[in-house]
Amino acid sequence: MSRLGPIAAAILLASTVPVARAAPPARAEVAHGETPVHKMPLSWYVPASSATKDSVPLVISYHGKGGNNQGEIGIWLELAEKHGFAVACPKSYFAGGDRPADDKRPLGPLRELEDAVAVVQMLEEKRGIDERFIMATGFSGGGLPSYTAGLLRPDMFRFVCSRCGNFPAPIIAAARQQAATQPQLARSIDAAVANVHFYFFYGEKDHPVILQIDAPRQLQFFEAVKAPHFTKKMVPGMGHDSRPDKAAEWFVGEIAAALAAGPAAADGARKQRKQPAAAAP
Repeated sequence: MSRLGPIAAAILLASTVPVARAAPPARAEVAHGETPVHKMPLSWYVPASSATKDSVPLVISYHGKGGNNQGEIGIWLELAEKHGFAVACPKSYFAGGDRPADDKRPLGPLRELEDAVAVVQMLEEKRGIDERFIMATGFSGGGLPSYTAGLLRPDMFRFVCSRCGNFPAPIIAAARQQAATQPQLARSIDAAVANVHFYFFYGEKDHPVILQIDAPRQLQFFEAVKAPHFTKKMVPGMGHDSRPDKAAEWFVGEIAAALAAGPAAADGARKQRKQPAAAAP
């Protein structure tokens, strides 16, 4: 039997000693419950990485047609840990969530908006939310409640990201038609156009409804009102994809830009938080 030299022996020893692997990053538990007002299914997550912070940014994310709150929250967990923001995902009929046959409640867009506002308030009490940085985002049909939140409650939802999303043109038209009886709706849209940061991305190979109807509607609306903070992007080669990573990257970039611009820019949302909620019909 041949004897091993010192180098060969060291290599053999190293190959047989177990290598200590880094433990995966700690992850908090996903919480499940109901929205405070209309009792829709709700999932939310506050990342373990934010445990030492007094308050955190918040993402309210809506699924698309046939989706639900539990599926939506699952795609955000790693992003929430990476970037340090909380996420809440309500189930939404407005976005295309399946409605049980026995649920006959008149849950229209403004009632779902009431729930979104109440979810933010609930998490502010439970955890502490940085009210300067709250984003509403949604994939596909989830663009409808996301835009509704930003356009009708710009005091709360200062950032909106539509991920290959539909656009609630009828909601905007109705709000403007009701300006005489509910002037706060029209004022909300004007404030949103001036102050809310909107990001709409869609795929070069997106769904025909997005390419032919909803994308042109969004571009036409924001160009007509000359919104100063509207950004659009057509992603080459992409189809009808959720891509929460793109929404997260944009959101944290907007936060960084606001903080770099100084306290006046970062605190802009706080000065608007006295606006009443839009009344549900």
